[in-house]
Amino acid sequence: MTNVDEREKIRRLMVEAQRLASLSPGEWRFWIDDSAKQHGVERAVLEKAVVAIIKANEEKKREEKKEVQQRERRVEKGKDQAERKQREQHKAFKEIAELPSAQHEPQLALLAKRLDESLEQLRDDFSLFLGEAHKEDVTGAGGYKGDVDPWPEPVNTKKLFTELLKQLRRYVVHRDEIAIATILWTMMAWVHNEIAVHSPLLVFTAADVDAGKTTTIDALQWLTPRAYTVAEITGPTLYRFVDQVRPTLMIDDADTLFKRRTDLVHIVAASWTRGTPVPRQVGNSTVFFNPFGPKIIGLIGLALSRQLISRSIICKIVPKLTEEKVEDFNHCDDATFEELRRKLMRWSMDNLERLKEAKPVLPPGFNNRLAANWRLLFAIADLAGCGEQARAAAIKLSSTRPEASEGKRLLAAMEPICSKHKMFGSDELQQLLTADKDSEWVDYRGHGPITQREIALLLDPYEIHPRVIHPSPGKSVRGYKAEWFADAFRRWLPSIKRTTVHHRKRKRKR
Repeated sequence: MTNVDEREKIRRLMVEAQRLASLSPGEWRFWIDDSAKQHGVERAVLEKAVVAIIKANEEKKREEKKEVQQRERRVEKGKDQAERKQREQHKAFKEIAELPSAQHEPQLALLAKRLDESLEQLRDDFSLFLGEAHKEDVTGAGGYKGDVDPWPEPVNTKKLFTELLKQLRRYVVHRDEIAIATILWTMMAWVHNEIAVHSPLLVFTAADVDAGKTTTIDALQWLTPRAYTVAEITGPTLYRFVDQVRPTLMIDDADTLFKRRTDLVHIVAASWTRGTPVPRQVGNSTVFFNPFGPKIIGLIGLALSRQLISRSIICKIVPKLTEEKVEDFNHCDDATFEELRRKLMRWSMDNLERLKEAKPVLPPGFNNRLAANWRLLFAIADLAGCGEQARAAAIKLSSTRPEASEGKRLLAAMEPICSKHKMFGSDELQQLLTADKDSEWVDYRGHGPITQREIALLLDPYEIHPRVIHPSPGKSVRGYKAEWFADAFRRWLPSIKRTTVHHRKRKRKR
């Protein structure tokens, strides 16, 4: 017990010494006599402890200050080195940019070696440098890129939709379904970055030049937020630029650009879904760039990959007739465009939450990507009181879908066969598929009638496989039963198309 009391006495004495050491010199010297008597020790003993603690604290502060100063010097030195390196890189980029493009790669390789940098990282940085250095070439006709002052009063959605439609039709002639989809997409662009889950591409395509495609895109530049029309953009520039600026990106002449730069196709396709970043290594760290943003694409024909077509709202435009009069578009801003932008800004601010919570009714057959492309546009249309027209427009425009795969086309060809036959051997199925001399199965892939093995290979991914069946008593052959296809028909064939096919069959029977 005595040892415990002694340890407690020492502990209390050290606590008191710590307390006195925290006071000013005048204060602790004034109180030390009372503290020594209170704890039953000589004044000199307590004073020695206090002085030792003060010296230790002062030494600790000096060490901490020294460490902070060293850290600051290291940071400043690192900043100076980084700034010198950045200046050297920028100077080198300016010199390389003036050379023919064929010399860019070897010069970048030499620069990477000199700066001890990754060549891949320098390529990305150089692409971004070119995009900034040639911004006039990148932005094309321009568009509104500054901040927008919201309209001072609440904006009626129906009235705004009508005004936007009128402004578009001042300069271009489009079928109703294209005009409606274009305006709904334009309104969507103003709420896109805040609430959109998927980013449908607005694609304007024509069979040939001089159909009004570029004029439409140029007019939309003055109706969309932070609009940029880009030319000869690279993959690295695209995802860095979108990440930094959050623009409405407009890519014209994409039919030729996407052929030359296939990486753009993958990046644009990935940017359809929110939260799909592009990872890149910057120094020793992985940096994620966000390519998600509204995009308009213009091209001749429909030279897009299946993955882009399924993520797009396709607008096939045709030249206006002589009697269809519109104003000449001078590709400049005006008071009407400015007023509409202000109203769009106010409208987007007032309706964000309502649109975010909206659950619009989808037309029959609008599933998966098709539904994702149109869901937010339908919600806007319902607010504007044109939901019925919007759904009719969507059905018309969505007839331009990606060409079905060979497997899906075979399933479609199997459906009428299954409606007439409960089971069929592989050889019989081959004959049924090739009975129509105009079908693709008569000259499958250019080598003659489709074989039984090729049929089996196409059906295999749908978990439909040839097995032993008994089409008649005592007879066994390898083939298929119609019931094996039922689930695949429901899941893989568009319901709207299947309903139409069966309706026509019933009508013919009557």
